[in-house]
Amino acid sequence: MKLILTLILSYSPMLMACPSDSTPTTVTYEVPVKNPELLPYATFQIDSYEKAILEDGRTQMKYTLPAHLTGKPVDVVFTSKSSQDNILINLIPGEELSTVLEGPNGKMKCKSGTCKVKYKNLPMDINAREEFLKQISQSEVELIGRKEVAKGFTTDPGGIFRYLYEDKK
Repeated sequence: MKLILTLILSYSPMLMACPSDSTPTTVTYEVPVKNPELLPYATFQIDSYEKAILEDGRTQMKYTLPAHLTGKPVDVVFTSKSSQDNILINLIPGEELSTVLEGPNGKMKCKSGTCKVKYKNLPMDINAREEFLKQISQSEVELIGRKEVAKGFTTDPGGIFRYLYEDKK
């Protein structure tokens, strides 16, 4: 592992890493759905996202899951196991390295700006979620689609978290 990290760090100028203090231009969370008609209701813009390097060098990612899925916004936190994982999290799309972050609400495996997340211990308020979905839906079709996505998330709480950086050239 040390040899690999030394190699990575030695060639880091060639890796096109995103600065650890930069802010992604787009952060989304996607619930996997089998029915393509549900796709318009399965991706959520994440407005509260933070990535920080802790004093011990480990990376911590925090974001808020939307009420669409849990009934009320839920803050989740994931932390890398090692300070050596930091460079792996900051690579831009196309790099083949990955790392795992864990927290009280689950685990995420990140690879070049995309993290596969599996949640546990999430507080769910199904009644609040139903009311919220009714309020934001503009049609019965939309309400049914949103409910299906939320139901799938409740049954299998996981998905894809993406953080993308805009090229400012």
